[in-house]
Amino acid sequence: MRPSLTNSGRGLACFLEAAFDAVIGVSGGKGGSIDLDRYVPPSHDPQAAWEIAALAILTAVSQYSIAFISSAFAGHIGDLELSAVSVSENVLEGFVYGVMLGMGSALETLCGQAFGGSKSHMLGIYM
Repeated sequence: MRPSLTNSGRGLACFLEAAFDAVIGVSGGKGGSIDLDRYVPPSHDPQAAWEIAALAILTAVSQYSIAFISSAFAGHIGDLELSAVSVSENVLEGFVYGVMLGMGSALETLCGQAFGGSKSHMLGIYM
């Protein structure tokens, strides 16, 4: 049984679904060919791309705004306080980046093994 990647049948998810069908040979019993009639390139579906991009933009702006606003308020208090906030933000951001990079790498390995071992139910548990 193959997992359903999309309900709309458009964009990259549809291409991945067609590629998955071609690899395991469920489309007509002949593996190795991708049905490109079902594939709609992402450039023809800009709404979905903007939905994802808008969330990424909002996240980046929010993250940088927190550090910027904290530094601005600390700068109004004094020079020593501004330098303390700047150093602590840099140390914390570096630590958090390292932790998140390690967790992301571990998740990539675990999800790859679960998918390769046909244990797709474990993907939801890992994530």
